[in-house]
Amino acid sequence: MPEGPLIVIADGLIEFFKEKNYTVYIILVRSISDSKAFILPPYMREGGEVVLGWREAFEQIPDDVFNRIEALACDGHGGLIRLAKSNQWILQRCHFHLLSRIAHCASFGSLNKNGGMGLRIRRLVEVVLYQKDSKGILLALEALKKIKITISSPSFKTVISGFLQHYEDFRAYLNYPQYFLPTTSNSAEFLNARIRDLQYRARGFRTPQSLFTWITGLCKYRKSVTCRGKNQPN
Repeated sequence: MPEGPLIVIADGLIEFFKEKNYTVYIILVRSISDSKAFILPPYMREGGEVVLGWREAFEQIPDDVFNRIEALACDGHGGLIRLAKSNQWILQRCHFHLLSRIAHCASFGSLNKNGGMGLRIRRLVEVVLYQKDSKGILLALEALKKIKITISSPSFKTVISGFLQHYEDFRAYLNYPQYFLPTTSNSAEFLNARIRDLQYRARGFRTPQSLFTWITGLCKYRKSVTCRGKNQPN
């Protein structure tokens, strides 16, 4: 287990059994200075990925580990955001999920017919995500506000509105460079992909309990995954 202040990377994995869904809550912890994230014992409950599920999952973490958490990197699920806010953790939202949602929304309707607008939105968002110049960031935010008014897609409006409201959560890696925060939750998703591969090779699992047993065994076997922070030295 890593020493000192910790960063948490979290993601959920949903599975279906006989028309019922189950969520496996995946939590990894990494020290500030290291690039190795240790896999904590997974937690599973019936139902979709919900606030209560994340609360219960984090309650499984030993106090000596939980009390050292100072930052959380995630895809922006409401349950994880609540945990970060209530515990006063630094919150880093995933860039990959945001840009994927923008690309998905831009591929439909009028924006698909006018590819230049979708590309302009992405470039403005990237200015906010990556630049340090405050003037350039403010100009990009103002441009996004004006574009949002012209968009007819409710789902795209929601994506842009959420980004405008919470854009600082996407810039935590810049605001807290000493933590070397990852800008994606890809390390947790990498583990999820290994679980999917295990299911494929095992040709599925008959019960939720057997699935959870195999996932727990896989996590114990792997122990850790690579999780490099932005601008983290070698």
